[in-house]
Amino acid sequence: MRKTVEDRIVQIRRKLVVRPAVEVLEGLVGPSARKSWEALKKGKQYERMNAVLRFLFGAVIIEASSTRGRSFDFGRVDIEPNEL
Repeated sequence: MRKTVEDRIVQIRRKLVVRPAVEVLEGLVGPSARKSWEALKKGKQYERMNAVLRFLFGAVIIEASSTRGRSFDFGRVDIEPNEL
């Protein structure tokens, strides 16, 4: 029972992460969004890129592997979007 409660606490804490304000998306929406994102990457503005991803996504959950080896099973990745 303790494991169940601890798992619930972890899930709730993930949702309590403070997200940046919508201003972080300024200049990154619309038809030129890809170019703007590439400009951030080229300018090594990783902090802003991180803020954008935190704004859009609540959590990335990777389940335990069920197979052995060096291959990565993308089917065990679950991305939780934030409510906008």
